[in-house]
This record gives sequence, C-alpha cells and structure tokens, in this order.
Amino acid sequence: MKLETELSKKESLNLSQYKFFFDHSNDLTCIANTEGFFEILSPNFSKLLGYQETDLLNKKFIEFVHLEDVDSTLMEMDKLKKGITTINFINRYRKQDGSYLWLEWSSSPDTSTGKIYAIARDVSGRKKNEEIIRQKSEELVKTNNELEHFVYILSHEFQNPVQDISEYTNELKIKFSDTINDEAKAIIQKIIDKKNKIETMTKSLLFLTRISKKIIVTSIDCNLLLKEITTELKDFIVATQTEITSTLLPIINGDEKEIKMLFETLIKYAIKFNRKNINPVIHISTEEKENEHLFIFKNNGIGIDNKYFDSLFLVFNPTNIGAELPESDFGFIISKKIVETHKGKIWVDSKSNEGSIFYFTISKNIVD
Repeated sequence: MKLETELSKKESLNLSQYKFFFDHSNDLTCIANTEGFFEILSPNFSKLLGYQETDLLNKKFIEFVHLEDVDSTLMEMDKLKKGITTINFINRYRKQDGSYLWLEWSSSPDTSTGKIYAIARDVSGRKKNEEIIRQKSEELVKTNNELEHFVYILSHEFQNPVQDISEYTNELKIKFSDTINDEAKAIIQKIIDKKNKIETMTKSLLFLTRISKKIIVTSIDCNLLLKEITTELKDFIVATQTEITSTLLPIINGDEKEIKMLFETLIKYAIKFNRKNINPVIHISTEEKENEHLFIFKNNGIGIDNKYFDSLFLVFNPTNIGAELPESDFGFIISKKIVETHKGKIWVDSKSNEGSIFYFTISKNIVD
C-alpha cells in the first residue's frame, strides 16, 4: 500500500510538471484528433488568437484557417492520419479581430488513438520581414531593369551624333588639309581620338546592358579558347614581342562569348600596359577547387598601386591607375560582371612596376 501511495505521488508530480510546461510554453501546444477538432489547448491559443477556449474547441480548426491555406492544411491532415509527422508546416489562423497570424506547426500523430500532438509557433514577424525583403527585391530588380533600359537607349542615342562628329571632322581634315597649320591638325586629331574613346565607351556600355541576362551555357575547352584568342591577336602579339604561356587549362561550363571577352581583356591589358623596354610576358594557370575553377593571369606589366584595387572594377574609375593607364573603357567592370554572371569573384594582386596577378573563379555549377 505504501509503495502504491509513493507511485501515485510520483505520477501526480509528473503530471503537474507536464501541465506546467504545457500551460507556460511560449509556443502554442495542443492535442487534436483526426476528426479535425482541438481537444486540449494551451492558454496561448486564446491569448494570441483572442477567442475563448470554448470557441476554439467547439469548431473544427479548419474553420479558423485562411481560405488560401485550407487545401494545403487538409493535405497535411491526410498525412497525419497516415502516421506521417509534420515538420515546419506554415499556415494562417484567423484571429478574433479578423486579422491573421502565421503559425509554423510541428505535429506527431498517434494512429492507435487518433490523437495529434502539436506545437505551433507564431512566425508572423518573420513572414512580415520576408515580405518586406521580397518587395524590396522586386523593386530593386525593377529599378535595375529600368536603369539598364535607360543606359541601352542612351548608348544608342550617342551613336548618331558621334558618327556625325566623325564625318564632319574627317571632312574638315580632308578639305582644308592644305590650308590649316600643324596646330589645327593636332586639334583635329585630338577630336578624332576623343570620338574614338566615346565610341569605345558606348560599345562597352551596350555590352554591359546585355551581360547577366540569360547566358548560353556550353562546355568550353579553355586551351582551345586561348589558342583561338592568340591566333586572332597574332599581329598584336608579334608586334609587341609578347610571350604567352599556360599550364593545361580545364574544360569549364559557361558562356563562351563572355569567357572569351574576359580572357581577351586581361591579355590585352597585360600587352598594352607593359613596362618600357621590357617585352610583355603573360602566364596563365589554374587551380581546381571543390566547387569552382580558380584562374590566375600573371603579367610583368606596369602594375597597379594597391590604393586603386577597390576602384579598379568600378564603372566610374575616379583616377588613372598607374601613370600610363587611361580612363576606364569599362574593360574591368565588364570582366567583373562576366565573372559574377558565372557565380565567381575577381580580384588583383599587384605592385607598381612589378606586374600584376589577376585572379578569378568560375563556378562548376553554371546552368542556363
């Protein structure tokens, strides 16, 4: 008898502890049945939803669910009836004032008794923040699209007046070549040079608007790509006595047109901005990582002071990089955009008059 009394006291204590946990949990805890009714509810249900407990117990809980969430909730109930546990299922419950709470449910069924033991958490704050982020993302995408469209139109509009300047300048140069002095000829040549620069920048802007759209992913043998580039640049390479070497390069997935432009930009930079009386030398190598290919373009050119590293890949480069590098023609920002389109990063390590090493990665997981 004494043993039975002790066991009874222990059971009573355990029940009291379970009830305290049930009633004081910050979450909403409950026991329901497969017929669709709540049987036992923690006080938080009434506190958060605003109903009397009897109102919640006397109606099927589906009646409190937002209309848009009814079908998914019924599907989840069917799973519970089959003994499948619910984890992180989210739906909306109507409050007494007509507003809704977002609840995240984890439920375990007992098929032998038809009982469902569930815990719900109010995630309304989280869902609100997710919605704010979604809206801001949509606004950002819209703004970027509008900006790209503006740049595209502006670049197109630039072409006609620039072409007119070119024609008028050439006409002036031809018609009055015998009557104008050397100073006037030099001014005309400066106009032509500026016109050429505007054309280059306009073409670069147009290309920028096309990058990061839907890329065409193919298998690219970088060894063949490099051979194609060096063949096309043969005259430039021979004239500058440039030496280009490489290790065995990988086969990657990507947009061949964009990867080719990336290679060309780094090669042309190394050749064009070489040190005086030193033949350009370029060495290309790679390192295979778990999820990406690391490319290394090393040159012995004029180099870049480290204070310009951050601005090198910006569209509006605020200053000349190195004494000889002219204002940006968007080559580096295009390179950055191409790399980012291929889920990679690009950076540089360099010192003035000691050459540069450009690093960039290309993800192994590129899809159209």
